[in-house]
Amino acid sequence: MNRNKLFLIILVICIMLIHYKKYYFFKTYIKSNFTTNLTKTETFELEKSCLQKIKKEYNCNCKEKKNHFPKYIFSIKNNFCDGILMTNIGKSLDKIKNIKKYKIPNIEEQINCIAFNLDKMKIYHCDILRKNITISKKGEIGLIDFNIAVYNNFKIPSRATSRIKNCYSSKEIVVKKLKSFFM
Repeated sequence: MNRNKLFLIILVICIMLIHYKKYYFFKTYIKSNFTTNLTKTETFELEKSCLQKIKKEYNCNCKEKKNHFPKYIFSIKNNFCDGILMTNIGKSLDKIKNIKKYKIPNIEEQINCIAFNLDKMKIYHCDILRKNITISKKGEIGLIDFNIAVYNNFKIPSRATSRIKNCYSSKEIVVKKLKSFFM
């Protein structure tokens, strides 16, 4: 079986999982990221490596354990496109019209947990925006879209723009940025 057929089979399985379970999200990388001057392969590798690091090292320190980051399941890389299958952790803030209808327990605790874990893993998100913050039906705050995030073991190309070179590096800045969306 050639690679394209295998890719199509896996893609169909992913679509079926997404359609029937709605627990998974398949993100594809088909173009370069012009805001950072990185290629699709570089943004794919950045997100994949950050998600794998989170899967391995994330430990929620909230009173009730929560899922603040998507879980990496697997990735596909071929000539057609690169893609990552990960868990879906909620609805993006930019798609929520009335945030008050969501009951979000312990907002500050959840924000501190996200910032603490990113700091502990030395992952710098670089793109904390409304569209990259999620809320689940259970009121869990999440952070997604690590395609321009960096961490200390990953080499950033010298042509990368200042947006990726000057990203949120301290826990305090991450907390302040996240709180600005909720308080």
